[in-house]
Amino acid sequence: MLHHSKLQIEHVNVGMEEKKIVLGSGMVTLDQLQKFADDTVSEEYVGGTLGNIMMIMAHYGWHAMPVTRLDVSADSEKIVDDMKASGLDLRYVIREEGGKTPVIFQRNYTKRDGSKGKSIGAPEGRSRFIPFSAITKKTAQTIMEELNEVPDVLVFDRAYPAYIDLAKHFKEKGALVYFEPEGISPVNQKNVEKLIALSDVVKYSGKRIKDTTLFEKYTDTLFIETRSEEGLRFRLHGTWYAVSAPELPGEFMDEEGAGDWTSATFIHLLTAHGVRHMADLSADDCAALLAQAQKKGAENCCREGARGLMRS
Repeated sequence: MLHHSKLQIEHVNVGMEEKKIVLGSGMVTLDQLQKFADDTVSEEYVGGTLGNIMMIMAHYGWHAMPVTRLDVSADSEKIVDDMKASGLDLRYVIREEGGKTPVIFQRNYTKRDGSKGKSIGAPEGRSRFIPFSAITKKTAQTIMEELNEVPDVLVFDRAYPAYIDLAKHFKEKGALVYFEPEGISPVNQKNVEKLIALSDVVKYSGKRIKDTTLFEKYTDTLFIETRSEEGLRFRLHGTWYAVSAPELPGEFMDEEGAGDWTSATFIHLLTAHGVRHMADLSADDCAALLAQAQKKGAENCCREGARGLMRS
C-alpha cells in the first residue's frame, strides 16, 4: 500500500545551481511535423527517444551530451543546428559516410467526427524502413579514455555492445544508468539482458514487452512499465505498484513525446532529490516522482509535436 511521499515535489525547476551531466546514446531522428492547421511540413526538429530526452534534459538545465552516429546529409545538419540552439554538447555527435539519419514525418489531422488523429511514417518518396547506425566499440573506448567528467546519468534506448561498455565503465564511477529498451527479441536479447544487469532504472512499454519474468531476479533495479491510458506500474524491491494516469490540463492535441517528457522529468526529479541507488528509494517516493513526471507528459499532450512544451 502506498502512503504520502516524504519528498517535497511541487513543481519542476528548470534551472540548476550546478549543471549535472547526462550522456546518452540511441535513436536520434529529424522529425517533420505537419500541424492540424497546415497542409505542408510546419516544423523540423530533433526527435527520437534519445534525441527528445537529451533536448528536454538540456531544457531542464543539464549538460546534455548525445552520442550518435549520423550521415553527412542536410537532414543531419538540421539535427546538429537544433542541438546547438538548445546548448547541447556535440563533441560526440559523429557525422560520417557510414552513419544514418532517420527522418520521421508526422501529419496531424482532424477526423470527420472532430477528434484528433495522426499518421507517422517516412516522408514521401523514402523507404518505410527507419535507418539506424549505432556507435562502434571504438567510439565508446575513445569516450571512456577522453572524457574526464563522470556523467551523473547515462541514458540508452537500445542495447548494443558499445552501450554496454559505456554503462559498465561509468557505472563503476558512480553514474546512474537509465535504460529504455524498445523491445526484446532473439536478435537483441543477450545485449538487452547485459544492459539490464547494469541498469538502475529500466522503463519500457507494456505493449512491446509483455513477459516480465526476466526482471524478477533484479531486486535493486527499478522497472517502469508504461500502460497508455492506464498510466503506469513500477516494480521496486520485488513488488509491483500502480500509478494512475493524470488528467489532461487542457484540450488533447498529440500524445507524441509524452513518454520522453515522463522519462526526462523523472530523471531530473530523481537526481534533484539525491537518489543515486534504487535500494534507497521508497515505493511511496517513487510513486510521487512518477506521478509528477507523468503530469509533464500530460501537459505535452496538449501541444503539437514531441516537444511542443519547449516551443510554446
